[in-house]
Amino acid sequence: MTFSTGKIVYNRRRVLNMIFSFLFVYATLLLFLFFNQRGFIYYPGKELMTLAEAGVPEMQVITVLPEGMTESIQGWYGRPSDPSKPVLLYFHGNGGGIDIRTGRIKPLLEQGYGVLLAEYRGYGGNPGKPTEKGLYADAEAYFKWLTTQELINEDRIVVYGESLGTGVATYLASKHWNIRGVILDAPFTALTDVAQASMWIVPMKFLMLDRYSSIKRIQSVNSPLLIMHGARDRVVPVRLGKKLFAAANEPKEFKLFPTGGHSDLYEFGAGEAVVEFLKKSPQ
Repeated sequence: MTFSTGKIVYNRRRVLNMIFSFLFVYATLLLFLFFNQRGFIYYPGKELMTLAEAGVPEMQVITVLPEGMTESIQGWYGRPSDPSKPVLLYFHGNGGGIDIRTGRIKPLLEQGYGVLLAEYRGYGGNPGKPTEKGLYADAEAYFKWLTTQELINEDRIVVYGESLGTGVATYLASKHWNIRGVILDAPFTALTDVAQASMWIVPMKFLMLDRYSSIKRIQSVNSPLLIMHGARDRVVPVRLGKKLFAAANEPKEFKLFPTGGHSDLYEFGAGEAVVEFLKKSPQ
């Protein structure tokens, strides 16, 4: 039996070339994801409809100045027609803007609740670029506006987060223990876990700048909590919502929608679940 040394060397070189080519492509992918990551997280709507076009002419445009910004950002506010009912401070998901969420909150306005639709920096014509730190500052500014401009006591404010907004809502609720309640719609443990679930081959936990680690903050939330999640959610796996719920303090409630996906829970009764939660919150 004979061996060809030249063939062995050639095959080894070929394998090494394949390995180096893979590593080069992989490293290029990592660099691309790192430097462009916020473009994959935030999908802002650049312009808002008018209040009338959005179907909420009874609301008003309000402005706040977040810490660290030199220009104001705007949101939409509808005062509660029933002073005994709470005000919902709504933080939406990563796509679009507040104008496409009015169908969710219109029934609440009609039932006497107040609603503040918080628009982020970089969304809906607002100045600035969205970042985790920036959205937290925006949230604090809207909260401060409610308590100082509208003189709404903290115990009348219910913080609502939708998808990415659940990270913002959890952050705010962990800082303000006296709020009436917290509603999390399709929440996650951390944004890094969502990214890792969809891109398992990439170490997203080491690459991501904006993490929204709700799992680290949920134990500091002492207000009544409602978590809603769709069993068929293909964006935020329901296991992440369940894990966050398990780590949360009582009183808490988990509402599972067996046929619900990520952004369609209101088609399966989420609106009714929200109203029931608001009715049960302390008066």
